[in-house]
Amino acid sequence: MSLKKLRTTHVPRNSLFKNVLGFTLIELMVVVAIIGLLASVAIPQYRKYQAKSRASEAKLALASVYTALESYFAEYNHYFSCISFAGYIPTGATADRYYSVGFSSATATSHAGTPISCTSAPGSTFYYQGIKSPGVPGTFDSNDLAIGTTLAFVFLWNTYTAQALGGIDRDFTTAANSDRWWINEQKQLVQTVVGY
Repeated sequence: MSLKKLRTTHVPRNSLFKNVLGFTLIELMVVVAIIGLLASVAIPQYRKYQAKSRASEAKLALASVYTALESYFAEYNHYFSCISFAGYIPTGATADRYYSVGFSSATATSHAGTPISCTSAPGSTFYYQGIKSPGVPGTFDSNDLAIGTTLAFVFLWNTYTAQALGGIDRDFTTAANSDRWWINEQKQLVQTVVGY
């Protein structure tokens, strides 16, 4: 083999990139617009999905309240507004819960034959507060549990309606428009206000 055949063709350096073209400004602007459009649709849907997943806390809490009150009824033959004495005590701190759960202060009464009167003191409470919120803190107390609904949240010897109220979406932060659920002695679980 001769040296002539082993030699490769030499290409000048500046001619390597002569025909390579870049993106134009219009093409870049179209790509940015498409990404912005996708984000404007995807982000609200993702937030709604997150809020829906937080609503499971209310369902679980009210199912626990129902179980506790039914157990209490089996022993004392009447329901009791003091959910902690009846057996419902949520896990986690107030700052870890989205929902305030229980009865309004108007229903926090003591019944004859019941060994404890229900107050807002720890250990004999008629509601548990939740203050966690994805946006503006939505701290709802027992008075808020009676707001924003046409149902009569009564508590009698043989009937009750317990509630869960929580700020799970930063666009719904008042007691009137935040997520609200209730359950009664017939195990009817209803979402009365969709707060997301």
